[in-house]
Amino acid sequence: MAAAKTLAADGEILVKARFLGWKVTHAAYPVSPSEALIQPPDFTPDLVIVGSHGRSALGRLVMGSVSQSVLAYSTCSVRVSRGDEKAASGVGAPTRLILGIDGSVNSAVAVSAVAGRAWSAGTEVKVIAVINAQFVSALFMPGSSPHPSWMWTGDDDGESWARRAVKTVTRELSAIGLIASTLVVVGNPKTYLVEEAERWEAHCIFLGAKGHNSIERLLLGSVSAAVAARAHCSVEIVRQG
Repeated sequence: MAAAKTLAADGEILVKARFLGWKVTHAAYPVSPSEALIQPPDFTPDLVIVGSHGRSALGRLVMGSVSQSVLAYSTCSVRVSRGDEKAASGVGAPTRLILGIDGSVNSAVAVSAVAGRAWSAGTEVKVIAVINAQFVSALFMPGSSPHPSWMWTGDDDGESWARRAVKTVTRELSAIGLIASTLVVVGNPKTYLVEEAERWEAHCIFLGAKGHNSIERLLLGSVSAAVAARAHCSVEIVRQG
């Protein structure tokens, strides 16, 4: 416990130095790391940030048990953070974000998370819809979309709907000063989002989560957990608070 408290105190100093306007505290708990992060005894988090095992192919694929547990069982948003020296120092290319959408309420929450942050000037966002069978079937779910312009009327196919949806999101993000672009492809989102993030040298991928009941935790593995495990960059899985 003494070592844990010292480590937490050192972490507080680092965060305070990076974010001067933040109120930062530290704590150490005599429980497992995943238990402490999933349900801290003295407050309810809006976002949990965890590290991963590394940036090698194996390190990305085999996330640590703590990261996996937090991603699966946390009731709030989770960010799996992977270091980027150039991004941390502010040197080089501007911040690049990938935002994956499928027209669901979960996607809308992820869009709101990106739109609600303060980003540095020149930040780029690529809004991507990856069309597959699950994507198209989700369009048939009544009330699945919170945004009127995202609603599928049945008059167009999945690709036409997706192009309309990503354009709606890019207009919203462009209006707040982000440099937004769109991409609609047919394929497997588990692999495509990861490959595009690496090709584009993205710093973070944002995705909406299915939820946190037992079935939704199982479905999380279908896209979100796979992307979080394999991506070379940070991945933020956004849950509705």
